[in-house]
Amino acid sequence: MMRSPTFLPLGLLFMTSATLGLMMLSNVGVIAREQIGLSLEAAAASIAVISIANTIGRFISGAASDTIGRLPALVFSLLLALGGIVLLMSAGTGDVLSFYAALAGIGICFGAFIGIYPSLVADEYGPKHNSVNFSILMLGYSAGGLIGPLLMTTAGASGSFSSVYIGGLVLCALGLTFAAVYRFIRSTTAAKTVSADGRLAS
Repeated sequence: MMRSPTFLPLGLLFMTSATLGLMMLSNVGVIAREQIGLSLEAAAASIAVISIANTIGRFISGAASDTIGRLPALVFSLLLALGGIVLLMSAGTGDVLSFYAALAGIGICFGAFIGIYPSLVADEYGPKHNSVNFSILMLGYSAGGLIGPLLMTTAGASGSFSSVYIGGLVLCALGLTFAAVYRFIRSTTAAKTVSADGRLAS
């Protein structure tokens, strides 16, 4: 798997989504209180919203990936997260509906990657050693667990979340880029395989 040309874009794609999701999960209560002006109880409820969206995203994305394909489902989830970040950037004090909608989009995206990636890894590299292969790619999740909260801590120290939202947009853009790179490599590899099969047949 690690010698495959698709390993790096898949690993980086997972890392960007994990960074985005963990960045929000770790500090959503702070955003709720300081940016939206919610009470402590309502801020706690916002944590529940993104957690529920995360869980629902795993089921929805799993069904979607079986219908439209693994990569298209991941790309759609990244677009949902992108929309969520844009909503957060425009949300102000009292914009509770926009805030919860943003959390739902980001939570669904985070859950989608957790739900789809085991099947994607099995499809890409085969069932043999699938558990080990997925565990290696989960290093991207661990990296996201370090980077995401660090970004939020930096934003909190500056007293503004605008910088971290810009970082979120960059992460979404990077994720879409890595998805495009992966698709390009897959299509190129498939074309070479078909060409080689044709030469062998002739």
